[in-house]
Amino acid sequence: MLRQRIYLSSGKVAAFEDGLKLSLAEAEFEVNAKIARARTLFSPSGAGNGETRRKLDKILKERDRDARDFTDPGVRPGDWIRFDLPMGYGTSGKDSVRPGVPDDIALFGGTLEGEMIGEQRPYGLMLCGSACHMMDRTESAGRLGSGVSWLYRTIREAHAMEEEGIEGIPDHARDPATRPRRVYSLEHMAQDVFHWFERDYPPRRRTRFSGFAQVLLHADEPRWVRRLVVASPLCVDYGNFRNVRSIRNLLKRSRPELAR
Repeated sequence: MLRQRIYLSSGKVAAFEDGLKLSLAEAEFEVNAKIARARTLFSPSGAGNGETRRKLDKILKERDRDARDFTDPGVRPGDWIRFDLPMGYGTSGKDSVRPGVPDDIALFGGTLEGEMIGEQRPYGLMLCGSACHMMDRTESAGRLGSGVSWLYRTIREAHAMEEEGIEGIPDHARDPATRPRRVYSLEHMAQDVFHWFERDYPPRRRTRFSGFAQVLLHADEPRWVRRLVVASPLCVDYGNFRNVRSIRNLLKRSRPELAR
């Protein structure tokens, strides 16, 4: 099935497939006698477009085979997840930069209510990537806000690893013992940013997206109203619940009566 893609991390793709370098470039298309601009995928290494897409499809199939649902309670930092849910999206940036500096991170965020998956609390997902990997123009969601610079740094470090072809996540995301002592934990910061993002992007402003991502943080404490997974995306597609089968499988494991 042909799917329209809104986000693709060329760095993650290169880490999976040695030598496959992808870039995004502005291109013009004529639509109903009008000129439209969009970002299109190409390989500067000289590989044909068909070959490039076949290699990319192979990578995504491998991710689909190995990934877990983001609603799986056992997901941990470093795990690969799949997702399919309505999300708001936009670009953002560091709160302390001077006016006029463009946004440098991309945010997607949405929630599945607990009753959908047999849980008492909602499951939230926040994808944090680089704005340079967006394949469609989008509006700014505003700055991240004060007091969350450590979360911003984590997002940017994950992007830097991608660009260097290093597969994985920053050490301090995987192991809390390596972090400096702070009043608020990374997980607490993530919950605060997600709360702001959900407030500004109510359900009527969300679009259904699916794709794959690598978990950065798993913010799950009983005092929080939701369990939150923060992840670095490989790809984000406009979707139509391609993952319903996986949600039903999770229901069968947790509350079989809801999966009928």
